[in-house]
Amino acid sequence: MPPSHSLAAALGTAHAYNVTEVGATIQATSFDAIQIAGIQRNIHGVSDETLGGELGYDHQISKRTILYARAGYLKNHGQAMMSWPGISVTTPHSSQTLAVLGISHLF
Repeated sequence: MPPSHSLAAALGTAHAYNVTEVGATIQATSFDAIQIAGIQRNIHGVSDETLGGELGYDHQISKRTILYARAGYLKNHGQAMMSWPGISVTTPHSSQTLAVLGISHLF
């Protein structure tokens, strides 16, 4: 159990954890941007960790319209069950791959 004065105890969680995210956007041309990101979630006191990464590409086809692509990967270790937003994970020690193509238009 976490110390009684910790944030984990106040939230009623079993273990405190840290999430580290790092990312960058590279403006390749005036119409193209590349994004890269990494994430690590580490739970204190146990060996339940999640590592992940994402690569993205945006292509501006007009002032208000962008085509985009994203690819990502998450790997859970131990009993970790972290997932992409909107996706449920039911088994610990699982991995997830994400691939997305889309278009964004501002009205």
